[in-house]
Amino acid sequence: MKTVKVRAAVAVDATGHWSISGWKGAEEKVMMDCVIEMVEPGENLFWITAELPVPEVPEITPDVEPAT
Repeated sequence: MKTVKVRAAVAVDATGHWSISGWKGAEEKVMMDCVIEMVEPGENLFWITAELPVPEVPEITPDVEPAT
């Protein structure tokens, strides 16, 4: 199974609201800035890293016959 390693920034504020942000090629500061904007000041910040499966595209083998 093919996998991809992902990394995302997470912020959780004192009210329990949370925000998560991440995408391929994103700079850490940009991801963290995105999550901080969505919660109240005084938040806790985290990084989440996971290895996730990449969806496999099924291979289709068609039957081809000449039109008559």
